[in-house]
Amino acid sequence: MSVVEAEKISKLEGRVEELSKRVDDIKSDINYLRNEVIATRNEMRNEITSLRNDMRSEINNLRNEMNNRIKELDKKLDNRFLWVLGVQITMWVTIILTILFK
Repeated sequence: MSVVEAEKISKLEGRVEELSKRVDDIKSDINYLRNEVIATRNEMRNEITSLRNDMRSEINNLRNEMNNRIKELDKKLDNRFLWVLGVQITMWVTIILTILFK
């Protein structure tokens, strides 16, 4: 093997080592980015879950509030109906008594 061939082989070996280091750096960067993506995805998943739970809680609170208001309105309507019924019965009794005793 001549000196020129030895120098060429030496240069090629140097380049292979350099390329190997670059590939290792790229692999390292890819692993770092993969971990960043996974961490970001997990954060987003947790945030979405938290928001979903908040929305469910708020919807349940609104549902309960609406149910309570409907119950109150139902009680008021029942009360008003009884008053109207009482007034009508009183009117009928008065009219009937007026007709009977006239």
